[in-house]
Amino acid sequence: MTKLCLVNPPISMAQRYGTLSCAGSLLPPLNIALLAAVARESGHEVALLDAEAMRWTVEATIQKILTLSPDLLGVTATTTSVVAAGTLLDEVRRRAPGIRTCLGGVHVSTRAAETMARFPSVDVCAVGEAEVSLLELLSAVESGEDVAQVPGLVVRHGTELIQTGRRPPLTAEELNRLPWPA
Repeated sequence: MTKLCLVNPPISMAQRYGTLSCAGSLLPPLNIALLAAVARESGHEVALLDAEAMRWTVEATIQKILTLSPDLLGVTATTTSVVAAGTLLDEVRRRAPGIRTCLGGVHVSTRAAETMARFPSVDVCAVGEAEVSLLELLSAVESGEDVAQVPGLVVRHGTELIQTGRRPPLTAEELNRLPWPA
């Protein structure tokens, strides 16, 4: 099965909250914790790194990722953390060009093409709810199939960005069948 590493990027409280950093809080990244659980349930090897909560530097986070040597590296990004996420992916790409990269989260769901233009190390953006798209992406990576056939993504092919179309939101029944977050 595919080795997946999901990361909440390193960002300080000051970067996230600015002058309100003393009143800010660290919340678990439930989005990638849920994706990790879905991937594990399907038999994939998953590592989940919350660099923000661990207060890791970019360098410490990169070292953890390189040690894991994943087939696919997925990083989540809000608007306040997208630069940290993109910078992390750029540096991982420089040091380990064979690791496929995916960026997701709320920022990317509204600004995928713009974000991919800014960070050339991003191979794929997951747009919207990614529970089903991630499993199909992992399958495509494992089998060597074209990831541009997976709905719910924006895929880089050279200088071209291919939008594969949005998936419909999960139904209440589908949501109820999801595993507990990792």
